[in-house]
Amino acid sequence: MSAIESALSIGVWWPGRLASEIDLGIGYRPSGPSDLAFDPLHHEEMVLTVAPSHPFAGRQRVRMVELDWQPLVLLPRTFATRMMLDECFGTAGAEPVICAEMNTIAPMLELVGQSGLGPTVGIRAVTPPLGLCTIALANPTPVRIPGILWRRDAKMTAWMRTFLAILRGRARSRKSACDTTEASPIEASEGAFDDAKAAPPLL
Repeated sequence: MSAIESALSIGVWWPGRLASEIDLGIGYRPSGPSDLAFDPLHHEEMVLTVAPSHPFAGRQRVRMVELDWQPLVLLPRTFATRMMLDECFGTAGAEPVICAEMNTIAPMLELVGQSGLGPTVGIRAVTPPLGLCTIALANPTPVRIPGILWRRDAKMTAWMRTFLAILRGRARSRKSACDTTEASPIEASEGAFDDAKAAPPLL
């Protein structure tokens, strides 16, 4: 068994390597028709990350509509996460100014911290560099659903089932840990969980 890490979106990276090299992957549900099956693991609430000098710093929450005409650093449009965020902006009636696009979170956070160019939207589970502030997003709250991807026609081997059991166990442990901490004041919209309900169990 080997592990491969890629910063590219699923739609760009998987098609070229799916047939011969990849048995399982961890990512997000493909946005269009695909040969991949998807089994959700947990839910990730997305937050706004800003420099301490930003006007939003110190606030507990920001409504999506308040990002209208705000400069933002985001992922490119080829990413499912960016597509989801664009839908949230549209729902809120916000049109942010995208001042930079980068395909990994770490350099986005560094850019926000070092240049103050604009906030970025990331997940709560990612600890921002020292000094940056994370703020809950509301109306709507963007939520991503990472999960396990595999070829629909693939035969499940013993090691694949073992690996899946480990992943699911870690996901349950993470959920239990989050449930014991103080609940977020922002409730994720019910529609964000529809994909998880629709996905069939893998085992």
